Amino acid sequence: MTTPNTVQEVARQFARAIDVEDYKAAGKLLAGAAIYSFRGRRMVGRDKIIDSFEQSEEWTKRTFDEVYHDNSIRPVSETLVRVRYVDDVSCDDHRLHYQSEQLLEVDPERGVITHITHVDLPGETQKLDLFMKQCGLN
Repeated sequence: MTTPNTVQEVARQFARAIDVEDYKAAGKLLAGAAIYSFRGRRMVGRDKIIDSFEQSEEWTKRTFDEVYHDNSIRPVSETLVRVRYVDDVSCDDHRLHYQSEQLLEVDPERGVITHITHVDLPGETQKLDLFMKQCGLN
């Protein structure tokens, strides 16, 4: 059985792997049938989830001038960890400091993430929409 420290370490490694685009490492931390819940949608399967993260990052890097990622984690329970992602993005003279969260549910027996739930923080989606409009992307 994993300890809370191991659960937190799985979350920390996953968040870091996503931030540095090490999708192979991130994939190893997901259960094969992991679920990703995002704004009313549901995606099932490690490969689909990792592909969606990778495609999103590729689009972001193609679209914006600068992109910087950071994260922090906070345990919620013995098997649940909250990850706060911070993205600093720029296009032309416009800058965005965007934050979102994911709740990562870790299987205590296998030490892998079984469910990711995206959490939009108050006001952040609106900031993102305005930034996209300023960059001519809406």
